[in-house]
Amino acid sequence: MAEESYKHHLQALLDQPWLVKTDEATNLSYLFKFTFSLDALSCCFLVTDTKTVWIEAKEGKYLARRARNCNPSASRDGYSEPRVNEEDERHWRREQLTKLAEAHSMRMIEDLDFSVKAGTDSDLEIFIASPQISWRWDVVSPGASAGSEILFKHLVLPLINVAGLAFNSSEAFSTMTDASLTQSLDKMARTTRVTGSHTELRKFFSKPRVATALQRAAQVVAYSSSPNVIISSLDETSTTGENAEMSVDRAPTRLQPETQQATSSYTVAKSEPVQSWSPTVAGPSTKVHEHKMPEARHNLTA
Repeated sequence: MAEESYKHHLQALLDQPWLVKTDEATNLSYLFKFTFSLDALSCCFLVTDTKTVWIEAKEGKYLARRARNCNPSASRDGYSEPRVNEEDERHWRREQLTKLAEAHSMRMIEDLDFSVKAGTDSDLEIFIASPQISWRWDVVSPGASAGSEILFKHLVLPLINVAGLAFNSSEAFSTMTDASLTQSLDKMARTTRVTGSHTELRKFFSKPRVATALQRAAQVVAYSSSPNVIISSLDETSTTGENAEMSVDRAPTRLQPETQQATSSYTVAKSEPVQSWSPTVAGPSTKVHEHKMPEARHNLTA
Protein backbone atom coordinates (compact mmCIF):
# COMPACT_ATOMS: atom_id res chain seq x y z
CA MET A 1 0.00 0.00 0.00
CA ALA A 2 1.27 3.44 -0.86
CA GLU A 3 2.00 5.32 2.34
CA GLU A 4 0.26 8.51 1.19
CA SER A 5 -3.02 6.64 0.67
CA TYR A 6 -3.70 6.34 4.39
CA LYS A 7 -1.04 8.06 6.49
CA HIS A 8 -2.58 11.53 6.38
CA HIS A 9 -5.75 10.00 7.88
CA LEU A 10 -4.02 8.61 11.00
CA GLN A 11 -4.29 11.80 13.04
CA ALA A 12 -7.99 12.09 12.22
CA LEU A 13 -8.47 8.45 13.21
CA LEU A 14 -7.20 9.29 16.71
CA ASP A 15 -10.32 11.44 17.11
CA GLN A 16 -12.61 8.47 16.43
CA PRO A 17 -13.83 5.79 18.87
CA TRP A 18 -13.09 2.10 18.56
CA LEU A 19 -16.16 0.13 17.51
CA VAL A 20 -16.52 -3.63 17.69
CA LYS A 21 -18.35 -6.19 15.59
CA THR A 22 -18.22 -9.98 15.43
CA ASP A 23 -18.06 -12.04 12.27
CA GLU A 24 -20.75 -14.65 12.87
CA ALA A 25 -19.19 -17.19 10.51
CA THR A 26 -15.94 -17.38 12.52
CA ASN A 27 -17.09 -15.88 15.83
CA LEU A 28 -14.08 -13.56 15.71
CA SER A 29 -14.44 -9.98 16.92
CA TYR A 30 -12.83 -7.02 15.20
CA LEU A 31 -12.18 -3.50 16.41
CA PHE A 32 -12.40 -0.76 13.83
CA LYS A 33 -12.32 3.01 13.33
CA PHE A 34 -13.62 5.21 10.54
CA THR A 35 -12.93 8.80 9.59
CA PHE A 36 -14.14 10.90 6.67
CA SER A 37 -14.07 14.38 5.16
CA LEU A 38 -16.99 15.77 3.18
CA ASP A 39 -14.84 18.62 1.89
CA ALA A 40 -12.15 16.30 0.51
CA LEU A 41 -14.66 13.55 -0.27
CA SER A 42 -12.36 11.00 1.33
CA CYS A 43 -12.53 8.38 4.07
CA CYS A 44 -10.36 5.82 5.84
CA PHE A 45 -11.16 2.53 7.58
CA LEU A 46 -8.84 0.96 10.18
CA VAL A 47 -9.52 -2.53 11.55
CA THR A 48 -7.70 -4.95 13.84
CA ASP A 49 -8.16 -8.31 15.54
CA THR A 50 -5.66 -6.99 18.17
CA LYS A 51 -2.89 -8.99 16.47
CA THR A 52 -2.78 -7.50 12.97
CA VAL A 53 -3.80 -4.12 11.58
CA TRP A 54 -5.47 -3.61 8.19
CA ILE A 55 -6.44 -0.34 6.57
CA GLU A 56 -7.94 1.19 3.43
CA ALA A 57 -8.46 4.77 2.29
CA LYS A 58 -10.78 5.93 -0.48
CA GLU A 59 -11.35 9.30 -2.07
CA GLY A 60 -12.80 11.02 -5.12
CA LYS A 61 -13.66 8.84 -8.09
CA TYR A 62 -12.45 5.69 -6.31
CA LEU A 63 -14.91 6.31 -3.51
CA ALA A 64 -17.71 6.85 -6.05
CA ARG A 65 -16.77 3.70 -7.97
CA ARG A 66 -16.91 1.58 -4.80
CA ALA A 67 -20.27 3.09 -3.89
CA ARG A 68 -21.72 2.26 -7.29
CA ASN A 69 -20.30 -1.28 -7.27
CA CYS A 70 -21.74 -2.03 -3.84
CA ASN A 71 -25.03 -0.18 -4.41
CA PRO A 72 -25.98 -0.52 -8.07
CA SER A 73 -29.44 0.90 -7.46
CA ALA A 74 -28.28 3.73 -5.21
CA SER A 75 -27.11 6.06 -7.96
CA ARG A 76 -29.41 9.01 -8.20
CA ASP A 77 -32.04 8.59 -10.95
CA GLY A 78 -30.75 5.10 -11.58
CA TYR A 79 -27.45 6.20 -13.13
CA SER A 80 -24.59 3.75 -12.62
CA GLU A 81 -22.03 6.08 -14.21
CA PRO A 82 -20.79 9.49 -13.06
CA ARG A 83 -23.15 12.34 -13.81
CA VAL A 84 -22.29 14.75 -16.61
CA ASN A 85 -22.87 17.70 -14.32
CA GLU A 86 -19.91 17.83 -11.95
CA GLU A 87 -21.88 19.56 -9.20
CA ASP A 88 -24.57 16.85 -9.32
CA GLU A 89 -21.90 14.16 -9.16
CA ARG A 90 -20.20 15.83 -6.19
CA HIS A 91 -23.53 16.14 -4.41
CA TRP A 92 -24.22 12.43 -4.99
CA ARG A 93 -20.80 11.46 -3.62
CA ARG A 94 -21.40 13.56 -0.49
CA GLU A 95 -24.69 11.75 0.04
CA GLN A 96 -23.04 8.34 -0.20
CA LEU A 97 -20.19 9.35 2.10
CA THR A 98 -22.67 10.71 4.66
CA LYS A 99 -24.56 7.40 4.63
CA LEU A 100 -21.28 5.52 5.02
CA ALA A 101 -20.29 7.66 8.00
CA GLU A 102 -23.65 7.05 9.66
CA ALA A 103 -23.22 3.30 9.18
CA HIS A 104 -19.85 3.47 11.01
CA SER A 105 -21.21 5.43 13.99
CA MET A 106 -21.77 4.24 17.57
CA ARG A 107 -25.48 4.89 17.14
CA MET A 108 -25.84 2.53 14.16
CA ILE A 109 -23.33 -0.16 15.10
CA GLU A 110 -25.88 -2.55 16.58
CA ASP A 111 -27.89 -2.58 13.34
CA LEU A 112 -24.85 -3.03 11.11
CA ASP A 113 -24.39 -6.35 9.28
CA PHE A 114 -20.73 -7.35 9.35
CA SER A 115 -18.83 -10.20 7.71
CA VAL A 116 -15.21 -10.95 6.86
CA LYS A 117 -13.56 -13.20 4.30
CA ALA A 118 -10.14 -13.58 2.71
CA GLY A 119 -9.58 -11.08 -0.06
CA THR A 120 -8.65 -11.71 -3.67
CA ASP A 121 -6.89 -8.40 -4.36
CA SER A 122 -6.48 -7.53 -0.67
CA ASP A 123 -5.72 -9.23 2.65
CA LEU A 124 -9.33 -9.16 3.81
CA GLU A 125 -12.70 -8.22 2.39
CA ILE A 126 -15.01 -6.76 5.01
CA PHE A 127 -18.66 -6.40 4.10
CA ILE A 128 -20.96 -4.07 5.97
CA ALA A 129 -24.60 -3.26 5.39
CA SER A 130 -26.95 -0.77 7.02
CA PRO A 131 -30.51 0.16 6.04
CA GLN A 132 -29.04 3.08 4.05
CA ILE A 133 -25.94 1.64 2.35
CA SER A 134 -23.90 -1.47 1.63
CA TRP A 135 -20.12 -1.41 1.43
CA ARG A 136 -17.03 -3.54 0.95
CA TRP A 137 -13.66 -2.67 2.44
CA ASP A 138 -10.61 -4.18 0.70
CA VAL A 139 -8.14 -3.80 3.54
CA VAL A 140 -4.43 -4.58 3.50
CA SER A 141 -1.75 -4.61 6.16
CA PRO A 142 0.50 -1.54 6.23
CA GLY A 143 3.35 -3.81 7.35
CA ALA A 144 4.40 -5.23 10.69
CA SER A 145 6.35 -2.18 11.86
CA ALA A 146 3.75 0.41 10.84
CA GLY A 147 0.94 -1.80 12.13
CA SER A 148 2.59 -2.14 15.55
CA GLU A 149 3.06 1.62 15.79
CA ILE A 150 -0.58 2.25 14.87
CA LEU A 151 -1.81 -0.34 17.36
CA PHE A 152 0.33 1.08 20.15
CA LYS A 153 -0.73 4.70 19.58
CA HIS A 154 -4.42 4.04 18.93
CA LEU A 155 -5.14 1.18 21.34
CA VAL A 156 -2.37 0.08 23.72
CA LEU A 157 -1.37 3.49 25.09
CA PRO A 158 -4.97 4.66 25.64
CA LEU A 159 -5.72 1.38 27.39
CA ILE A 160 -2.74 1.88 29.69
CA ASN A 161 -3.99 5.36 30.58
CA VAL A 162 -7.51 4.11 31.32
CA ALA A 163 -6.24 1.10 33.28
CA GLY A 164 -3.79 3.30 35.19
CA LEU A 165 -6.61 5.60 36.21
CA ALA A 166 -8.71 2.62 37.29
CA PHE A 167 -5.91 1.30 39.51
CA ASN A 168 -5.01 4.68 41.00
CA SER A 169 -8.48 6.11 41.51
CA SER A 170 -10.06 5.81 44.93
CA GLU A 171 -13.46 5.86 43.25
CA ALA A 172 -14.83 3.12 41.00
CA PHE A 173 -15.48 4.05 37.38
CA SER A 174 -19.09 2.97 37.71
CA THR A 175 -19.73 5.58 40.40
CA MET A 176 -17.85 8.47 38.77
CA THR A 177 -19.79 11.05 36.82
CA ASP A 178 -18.90 11.57 33.17
CA ALA A 179 -17.48 14.99 34.01
CA SER A 180 -15.34 13.63 36.85
CA LEU A 181 -14.04 10.76 34.72
CA THR A 182 -13.25 13.16 31.88
CA GLN A 183 -11.31 15.47 34.19
CA SER A 184 -9.30 12.64 35.76
CA LEU A 185 -8.52 10.96 32.45
CA ASP A 186 -7.51 14.24 30.80
CA LYS A 187 -5.09 14.89 33.66
CA MET A 188 -3.46 11.48 33.26
CA ALA A 189 -3.33 11.77 29.47
CA ARG A 190 -1.69 15.19 29.66
CA THR A 191 0.92 13.72 31.99
CA THR A 192 1.60 11.01 29.44
CA ARG A 193 1.98 13.64 26.73
CA VAL A 194 4.53 15.58 28.79
CA THR A 195 6.56 12.73 30.29
CA GLY A 196 6.41 10.40 27.28
CA SER A 197 4.63 7.12 26.70
CA HIS A 198 7.45 4.90 27.95
CA THR A 199 7.65 6.77 31.24
CA GLU A 200 3.97 6.03 31.84
CA LEU A 201 4.53 2.47 30.66
CA ARG A 202 7.25 2.00 33.29
CA LYS A 203 5.19 3.63 36.04
CA PHE A 204 2.16 1.49 35.26
CA PHE A 205 3.84 -1.92 35.05
CA SER A 206 6.20 -1.33 37.99
CA LYS A 207 3.26 -1.42 40.41
CA PRO A 208 3.14 -4.87 42.07
CA ARG A 209 -0.63 -4.95 42.00
CA VAL A 210 -0.74 -4.26 38.26
CA ALA A 211 2.03 -6.72 37.44
CA THR A 212 0.57 -9.55 39.51
CA ALA A 213 -3.00 -8.84 38.39
CA LEU A 214 -1.94 -9.11 34.74
CA GLN A 215 0.05 -12.22 35.61
CA ARG A 216 -2.89 -13.90 37.29
CA ALA A 217 -5.28 -12.91 34.49
CA ALA A 218 -2.97 -14.48 31.91
CA GLN A 219 -2.66 -17.65 34.01
CA VAL A 220 -6.42 -18.01 34.52
CA VAL A 221 -7.13 -17.46 30.82
CA ALA A 222 -4.50 -20.12 30.04
CA TYR A 223 -6.23 -22.61 32.42
CA SER A 224 -3.41 -22.58 34.98
CA SER A 225 -4.36 -24.82 37.90
CA SER A 226 -2.40 -22.71 40.41
CA PRO A 227 -2.40 -19.03 39.47
CA ASN A 228 -0.25 -16.70 41.51
CA VAL A 229 -1.70 -14.42 44.16
CA ILE A 230 -2.19 -10.68 43.60
CA ILE A 231 -0.18 -8.40 45.88
CA SER A 232 -0.35 -4.65 46.39
CA SER A 233 3.07 -4.26 47.96
CA LEU A 234 6.39 -6.06 47.82
CA ASP A 235 6.21 -6.28 51.62
CA GLU A 236 3.42 -8.80 51.20
CA THR A 237 5.82 -11.28 49.64
CA SER A 238 7.10 -12.14 53.13
CA THR A 239 3.75 -13.74 53.91
CA THR A 240 2.43 -14.60 50.48
CA GLY A 241 5.59 -15.17 48.50
CA GLU A 242 6.10 -18.76 49.63
CA ASN A 243 2.52 -19.68 48.82
CA ALA A 244 2.77 -17.93 45.45
CA GLU A 245 5.96 -19.83 44.63
CA MET A 246 4.41 -23.11 45.69
CA SER A 247 1.39 -22.48 43.49
CA VAL A 248 3.51 -22.42 40.36
CA ASP A 249 6.94 -23.92 40.93
CA ARG A 250 6.39 -26.44 43.72
CA ALA A 251 2.79 -27.47 43.40
CA PRO A 252 2.43 -31.09 44.59
CA THR A 253 2.02 -33.60 41.80
CA ARG A 254 -0.71 -36.20 42.17
CA LEU A 255 0.56 -39.61 41.15
CA GLN A 256 -1.39 -41.67 38.69
CA PRO A 257 -2.60 -45.11 39.86
CA GLU A 258 0.05 -46.86 37.75
CA THR A 259 2.80 -44.71 39.29
CA GLN A 260 1.50 -45.34 42.80
CA GLN A 261 1.51 -49.12 42.22
CA ALA A 262 5.04 -49.03 40.83
CA THR A 263 6.23 -46.96 43.79
CA SER A 264 4.62 -49.36 46.26
CA SER A 265 6.18 -52.45 44.71
CA TYR A 266 9.56 -50.76 44.66
CA THR A 267 9.36 -50.05 48.38
CA VAL A 268 8.59 -53.66 49.20
CA ALA A 269 11.32 -54.97 46.97
CA LYS A 270 13.86 -52.68 48.54
CA SER A 271 13.15 -54.04 52.00
CA GLU A 272 13.79 -57.65 50.95
CA PRO A 273 17.23 -59.20 51.58
CA VAL A 274 19.63 -58.61 48.75
CA GLN A 275 20.89 -61.79 47.12
CA SER A 276 24.64 -62.20 46.85
CA TRP A 277 26.03 -61.33 43.49
CA SER A 278 29.49 -60.95 42.06
CA PRO A 279 30.54 -59.56 38.72
CA THR A 280 31.59 -61.98 35.99
CA VAL A 281 34.41 -59.73 34.83
CA ALA A 282 37.20 -59.25 37.31
CA GLY A 283 39.17 -56.09 37.48
CA PRO A 284 40.33 -53.42 39.87
CA SER A 285 37.48 -51.06 39.08
CA THR A 286 34.93 -53.81 39.55
CA LYS A 287 36.27 -54.75 42.98
CA VAL A 288 36.17 -51.17 44.19
CA HIS A 289 32.41 -50.92 43.51
CA GLU A 290 31.54 -54.53 44.29
CA HIS A 291 29.76 -53.74 47.55
CA LYS A 292 27.49 -51.16 45.81
CA MET A 293 26.60 -53.12 42.71
CA PRO A 294 24.03 -55.54 44.21
CA GLU A 295 21.71 -52.74 45.37
CA ALA A 296 22.06 -50.84 42.12
CA ARG A 297 21.25 -53.93 40.06
CA HIS A 298 18.34 -54.78 42.31
CA ASN A 299 16.96 -51.29 41.84
CA LEU A 300 17.08 -51.70 38.10
CA THR A 301 15.17 -54.96 38.19
CA ALA A 302 12.61 -53.90 40.80
